[in-house]
Amino acid sequence: MVVNVTQAPYNCDNTGVAPCLTALTSAIAALAASSDDTNSLYFPTGTYLIENSGNGLGLNINTSGVTLYGDGSSNSILVGHGNADASHGVGPLFLGGADTLHNVAIQDLGLESNSTAIYSGLWGLGLIYLAADTNGCAIRRCSFSTRNLCGLANNGFASGLLIEDCTFSLVGEHGIYIASRSEDLVCRWNTLLGVASDALGAVQTAISVKNSTRAQFYRNDISGNWRNSAFNPADFDNIDLLFRDNAIHDMTYDGVVGVNCNYATIGTYAHNYFVDINHSGIIFTGTYPIESITLFRNYFIRVGGVGRAVTIQSSVYRPTDIKLIGNRAIDCTQGYELDGCDGVDLHDNWATRSPETANPGYYLLNAGQGAWAMSNNRSLGYTGNSIAAQVEQTGNLFE
Repeated sequence: MVVNVTQAPYNCDNTGVAPCLTALTSAIAALAASSDDTNSLYFPTGTYLIENSGNGLGLNINTSGVTLYGDGSSNSILVGHGNADASHGVGPLFLGGADTLHNVAIQDLGLESNSTAIYSGLWGLGLIYLAADTNGCAIRRCSFSTRNLCGLANNGFASGLLIEDCTFSLVGEHGIYIASRSEDLVCRWNTLLGVASDALGAVQTAISVKNSTRAQFYRNDISGNWRNSAFNPADFDNIDLLFRDNAIHDMTYDGVVGVNCNYATIGTYAHNYFVDINHSGIIFTGTYPIESITLFRNYFIRVGGVGRAVTIQSSVYRPTDIKLIGNRAIDCTQGYELDGCDGVDLHDNWATRSPETANPGYYLLNAGQGAWAMSNNRSLGYTGNSIAAQVEQTGNLFE
């Protein structure tokens, strides 16, 4: 069953004048009652206003197996209409309900907010908000633009969520905010552009993820004025995380930031490019345990106006099982800093800079109980290298 929302009996206005929430709610109810194997809600080219149904939420998608689609993200636009409060707008779509929602797809739509509210702090809701537990849901080829909400936010248990080929720009909070538990999340081929936002002067994090298992982030393009960082594995356990083949560039602040993480760093960061980053490329630090980080063949180019290519340290627990293999830091302010770690393997990394600087290419201090092995690394153009005496060195070249 395919419901064209502009046709009778729904007759949604696609000129952006009359709000559509009541009619769209009726259309969702019709799909829920359908016995068809596939059910879709089609938004022809136009602009659709969706007003507040309560607490800053718009249309509730509370039926499994439903697809919402349009004629492309620049043609079919869903607009959260009005203000939720003095600081936040209305998100046009949310997935809500007492039961787990399965196989809901949202694709080829533009998501916006016309709110005039002046953003003043993290709220955690989004243009698309996953409030319920979900399984096998997908967001494809959508665009997100708002000054006072997240782009996409999740607060239920998300299993098998796919976020693919979407564009996030002028987002007032996080671009993608996975605030609750998730497993087998895939986030790929997305573009996230941070743009200065009203009184903040900058927005939040492009991608923030908490408490995830087997999450994969690959081939995303992240740039611009994200106030925190491009990617933040924050606050809670993230297990078997894979962050690979991403391009992070022209950043006002940091690339990957794990601050005060609780085992949030158990994962692999491989084949990423960090180019023209004003702060640090990758930094893990704070007061919680940090363990099992692998950095493999990442490129850091012109990173660190006030930071380093890589920093790993903890003020309370000693980071353990840290591997840096085949990374390249090129013309960065500083190279690699590992401080107070237990068990480190540095192999085949380069830190090269021109012109020469007195900053360190390698700053390896306070080695702990685990073995520190450092082999076949190069430091060219950095004269301030500082390496603890107990670090086992083989075949390194410092010039």
